[in-house]
Amino acid sequence: MENNNLDEEIFDMGEDGLNCSYCIFKSCSPTGECNGECMAGEDEINDLDDSFEFIWGIVSWDDLSGSEANLYTMNDIDIVRDKESNKYFLEIETIYEFEKEIGKYLYVRDLLKALDKFMDDNGYEKKELGFYETFCGPIEVSNENGFDTIEELYAYHASRFRGYLANFEYFHKDLIDEYNKKKEEA
Repeated sequence: MENNNLDEEIFDMGEDGLNCSYCIFKSCSPTGECNGECMAGEDEINDLDDSFEFIWGIVSWDDLSGSEANLYTMNDIDIVRDKESNKYFLEIETIYEFEKEIGKYLYVRDLLKALDKFMDDNGYEKKELGFYETFCGPIEVSNENGFDTIEELYAYHASRFRGYLANFEYFHKDLIDEYNKKKEEA
């Protein structure tokens, strides 16, 4: 299983750990065949295979399949292509309950690092949203409609990730300073 390099300390596992809450999209079997332990039936899994192509992802550290990231694993972040529309989509896992507010920041920070690494490793151009693209278009301001290219997908989502991180840093500088201090002391 790929090491996703996300800080495990940021999650509140609770007594029972974490479970996937939408098995209709994630198979409980690494082979992609429903083994009856989730809500997905064989038809839903075949529909998923017929509809989407898995491009890239980071398997969640609490995924139990033992597989590398794919359409059926629980992924912290992934990119898929809709085969019919030829559009790209990015999703992040938001099921986690974070023990501390800083955990959300660290999670998004690490997801952005992973996305940047994917772009670099695969020779994709990292585009930025300019002033007019940010406030006027032309990129649809919605992941719902998908993106024509991985570069457009990156520009939109990296901008959102960086915006969240900057906003957190502005309003929670004390939490970041406290986290960095504890990290230095460790």
